Amino acid sequence: KGNTCTIQADGESVHRGIEINAGWAAGPWTLQGGAQWLHARRSGSVDPALNGKRPTNVPASTLKLQARYAVAGLPGLSLSTGLVAESDRMVLPDNSARIPGYARVDAGLRYLQNTSSTRLIWRAGIDNLFDRRAWRESPYQFDHAFLFPLAARTFRLSVEASL
Repeated sequence: KGNTCTIQADGESVHRGIEINAGWAAGPWTLQGGAQWLHARRSGSVDPALNGKRPTNVPASTLKLQARYAVAGLPGLSLSTGLVAESDRMVLPDNSARIPGYARVDAGLRYLQNTSSTRLIWRAGIDNLFDRRAWRESPYQFDHAFLFPLAARTFRLSVEASL
């Protein structure tokens, strides 16, 4: 701090929580999910008013769900959808500003095509299907807060060849 060029750590953040992940497959369906709950607090700061506060850019909870369906009528084709949800994040070290949580839904399809000499995997997807607007991150560095927006609806196409 001050007018020096010296960099030093200002205390620490202690993260305690629980994370649960599970998967299930039956017939054409595959379901996967995970949840995380985190109690993160600062301690040992030069500024005692920051001790006990939430660290910046750390969500207290996260939820991820994915479902995939293998289409029986067209072997090699699978459809998928996913949900990612995160709770709010602190923007400033004193916790006086925060960005709200958000949820995003993605969708896609994958087609596996085997030829005599090549295996092709075709993929198409839409990230942020409902074109939600939100702040996805809020890192705090060098006494500045940075806000990164959630990417707008994005279309993806790709092909992968195994020779």
